[in-house]
Amino acid sequence: MVVPESTMEKLVLTGFARTQGKFTAEHQKKILLAFGVSEGRIVVYNEENGFDLQYALDMIRSPEVLHTVGGFRPLGPGRYTITGEIQKLYLPANVGKVIVDCQTGMRSDRDGALMVSAALAKAHYEKLAPNHADSVKRGRNGARKQWQEVRDNRMPEDEARAIWKDQKLRKKKKLQKMYGWTETTAYRILGETGRPPGRRT
Repeated sequence: MVVPESTMEKLVLTGFARTQGKFTAEHQKKILLAFGVSEGRIVVYNEENGFDLQYALDMIRSPEVLHTVGGFRPLGPGRYTITGEIQKLYLPANVGKVIVDCQTGMRSDRDGALMVSAALAKAHYEKLAPNHADSVKRGRNGARKQWQEVRDNRMPEDEARAIWKDQKLRKKKKLQKMYGWTETTAYRILGETGRPPGRRT
């Protein structure tokens, strides 16, 4: 629908913000204010006070639109909530009302499928990201702890070096004396055995 310029000048900008993880409603509100939405026209989600999406939609009349930061992402924490809120756009009372991402310009009446896909993908990523970071951290800490235990439970390096460099002992005998050491680790940390070439065993 083409809106006459005279009508556009009279349109009042309205916004909706809802905290999603680290992306707080206050941060979204600042972006909406910078976009041109007046503070009194920004609905910050508050379930107890009834400040939800429907409350915000009730504030607009076609051809006015409801602006958000991130399209459908601020509609809820996950797939179930987001898709449930989107259905409100199809209620008789909301026919003709449109949600617009103030950052990308995408509109629910024109880019709805893309907006749904983007919102759900971002919600899924945000849910996995903290767990992934924790898993990586636990993995690193676990490996570090395991390596420390290996070092603590083997013969001290200086003692092992003396045995490893003893030219009178064969390698098999050396490793038997060097508790906690493997052949690979010995070569990597202690170097060659010191025996003449061709007599590594």
